[in-house]
Amino acid sequence: MLHQSSQHRFLLVVFKGKGEKLEIDHIYDRNLHRIIKLVSQYNCLRNPVHKHTHLIRDLGIDSLSLIELVNDLELEFDIEISYTETASAACFGTVERLASFLENKLKGKQALDNIT
Repeated sequence: MLHQSSQHRFLLVVFKGKGEKLEIDHIYDRNLHRIIKLVSQYNCLRNPVHKHTHLIRDLGIDSLSLIELVNDLELEFDIEISYTETASAACFGTVERLASFLENKLKGKQALDNIT
């Protein structure tokens, strides 16, 4: 069953296999909210921030602010973003693309944590 509200969408219960319940925790939506909150701190142009907001064009984030934002994201999500990834951070474009990038980093981190 899918429930949608104006701010969040979440899947209540999914059945997996032979009646085994799998609770789905939509981390993406929570992380998107956290990212928007962080990005808003660097909003030089004071435009509204949402998932379709372009980091450079809509918010006026310059290269130094982008590096600071990446540092804040590392601290907020307890991840490491490499120099190469930081150098290409301007390619994120929108808040949504940044959220997708972080989601993949978090999945990779979780996979590594499960191995150790």
